[in-house]
Amino acid sequence: MGIFSKKKAIDLNNVIEKPTSPEVRRINMLMQVAANYATVKPELSLEIMAGIPQHPLLWRTKGWCYATLEDLDKSLESFDAGFAAGDVRCGVYGHRLLREHSSDMDRFDAMENALAPYFRKRDHDFLLAQAVLSMTKGDFVAAFTNYCTFVSDEKNYAAGAGAAIFGAYQTLVEDILNRTISDRENISDEDTAAWFEAIDKFFNEDITTADGSGLGWDHFIFVIFMARALERELKAGMYESASVLPALNQLYEEMIEMIDPPKHPDTFAIDEIARYLLLAIDKGDIFALVDAAPSFFEENNIPLNLIKKYQDEFEEWGFAQYLNPVD
Repeated sequence: MGIFSKKKAIDLNNVIEKPTSPEVRRINMLMQVAANYATVKPELSLEIMAGIPQHPLLWRTKGWCYATLEDLDKSLESFDAGFAAGDVRCGVYGHRLLREHSSDMDRFDAMENALAPYFRKRDHDFLLAQAVLSMTKGDFVAAFTNYCTFVSDEKNYAAGAGAAIFGAYQTLVEDILNRTISDRENISDEDTAAWFEAIDKFFNEDITTADGSGLGWDHFIFVIFMARALERELKAGMYESASVLPALNQLYEEMIEMIDPPKHPDTFAIDEIARYLLLAIDKGDIFALVDAAPSFFEENNIPLNLIKKYQDEFEEWGFAQYLNPVD
C-alpha cells in the first residue's frame, strides 16, 4: 500500500458502545499478567493478586501458583474455592492434584462425584481443563482429543479458549517440525511435505473417536474448526482471544490459498479484526494492546490514534515492567 492509500474508516465510538471503566481495565490487565506468570514466576503472580480482591480468574490462578510452588494444601484450597464459586476448571485441576499427590481418598471421591455430571455432558470447561493438563505433560494426543471435541461442537465457546487452543496448536506444529526435520537451517520442499504429512497423520490417525477409529481429519479441517470456534467466542462477546486473531487469520488464509478448495471458506475481514482488537483492548487485554493491535493497525493503514489513550494508560500504570523476559 502506498502512502496515499485510503485509511480504514473505523470509529472507536461506534465500536465500543459501553466502554469499560479504567479501573476495571487496570484490574483485568493485572489479572492477565498474574495468570501469565503463574507457572514461571509464581511469587510475582501472588504479589500482583494481593491487590485484587475478586476476579473470575483469581482462584484458578492462585491454585496454579501454589501448585508451581509445590504447596499442595494452599493449591487445593484455592481450587476448591474456585470450584465452589462455579469455576469447573478449578474442580478438574483440584481433582488431578488429589489423584497424583494426596492420599485423602474421601476428598478425592467427593471431587470425582462432583465432576461426574460435567464429564458426562462433555462440559466445555471440563474439556478445556483436561486439555491444559495434558499439554503440561506433553501428551498431545490426549490434549487434542479434547480440543477436537470442543471445536467441532457448534455450541461450544468459552472465554480464552481460542487463544489457548491456537497456542497449543502452535506448540504441536513446532514439536512435529522438530521431530520431522533434522536441519532447520536448510528445509527442503521434501522436508516441508513430510512435515505437513506428519501433521495430517496426527489429526487423521493419532486422534481417535470413541470406537477407536481414526478421527479422519486433515490439518486444514482442524484449522477451519479452530477458526470457527474462535469466531463463536468473539461473537458471544468474549474478547479474551482477540489478540491471536491476526496470526490465526493469516494461517487460515494461507492454507486456503495452498489447498484452493472449490469453495473458499469465509475469513475474517480487516475491519472485523480491528474491531475485535479494539474491544479486547478496552476490556484490558495486554497482548492485544502491546503486540497484536499496533503491528496489525500499521500493516493495514488503520489509525494508531485509536489505541493511544490505552497506550497512555498502560504507561501511566507502569505495566511495562511486566513485559520483561522471564528470568
